[in-house]
Amino acid sequence: MKLSEISLYEAELNIEQEYYALLNSEFNSKGTLRGILNILFKSFKIHPERNVPCSKLLKNTKVDRDKYTETAQRYVVRRINPILDVYNSKFDVTFRIEKEGDNYRFNIKYKKHNFLNIRSVAISSFASPPVWEAAAFAPSSVRPAFMARTGFFAATSLATSINVSGSLKPST
Repeated sequence: MKLSEISLYEAELNIEQEYYALLNSEFNSKGTLRGILNILFKSFKIHPERNVPCSKLLKNTKVDRDKYTETAQRYVVRRINPILDVYNSKFDVTFRIEKEGDNYRFNIKYKKHNFLNIRSVAISSFASPPVWEAAAFAPSSVRPAFMARTGFFAATSLATSINVSGSLKPST
């Protein structure tokens, strides 16, 4: 399927359904991991391109603040991503958590296309070409449905008749 053929609404809806199915099937009994995924997904829904710092990722856990970076990396690399890699999706959605420094974000693909690309194409497709271009390129034999010339002939014929008849006022 081409990127331009994918509906943004359909992609968002299927990603959300797949996310909750993933949570309930794979992360139901894993409290900390489920919390991390929820924070990442909420951030993804609001700003898919933004990263979440590991301090925010682990703020509601019992992890010591000095070990945020190490713990987040251990959770993501050793526990969450391996589960995400083997998860079988119903709607052809793949989830992956990417790490950039001490920041994390979801990388979600829908029908093998990155969601950020789908979103970008959908948003840019809202711009349409100017309306007048279709009329400018139409053949000259095709006339518009309605044409009106209001008052042109009446005004010119009145002016002509006044000029021809002459003036009753004496010139000074």
